[in-house]
Amino acid sequence: MGIALGLIAVSPKVSALASSSPLTIRASLTADIGPSTLLATLSNPGAAGWLGQRYLADHPYEQNANRLIDQLSAALDAYLVQFPIKAPPQAPTDSTALSQVLSALIQYEYRSVPLLTVDGWLLAPSEARLYALAALTTTHRQAALPRDLTNQRMRPRPSAHS
Repeated sequence: MGIALGLIAVSPKVSALASSSPLTIRASLTADIGPSTLLATLSNPGAAGWLGQRYLADHPYEQNANRLIDQLSAALDAYLVQFPIKAPPQAPTDSTALSQVLSALIQYEYRSVPLLTVDGWLLAPSEARLYALAALTTTHRQAALPRDLTNQRMRPRPSAHS
């Protein structure tokens, strides 16, 4: 059984978000997040979409991009209220900043909430919803696991902050 966290394109250094300003990201981070901004956080949208299709097959009531975005936004808001962080130097909807916050949320969910099993992969709920969003909005839906994932573990792409 694998863990698919590696599809999120982030550096695990959430502390790199530190800035001199207090939390200003909470309200504006989730207010205008669109599918393209969320999907820009994925290092492999094809693989994410593949897992997302499997998730949606077991959770057909979530086959709505707006619903998924709302749920991801609510999870991000709840996480940021519970664990305030300082705003990153980039705009709040910047994919790098969003990627770091999503990674922190997903890591938190791995430790704190029941995980979902999707086709043999353990996924955090927000991670599964992000992948479902990829399945609903990407044009290259695939019937089989992409070849690059059959021979190696998923891993994050290098972050600009590394």
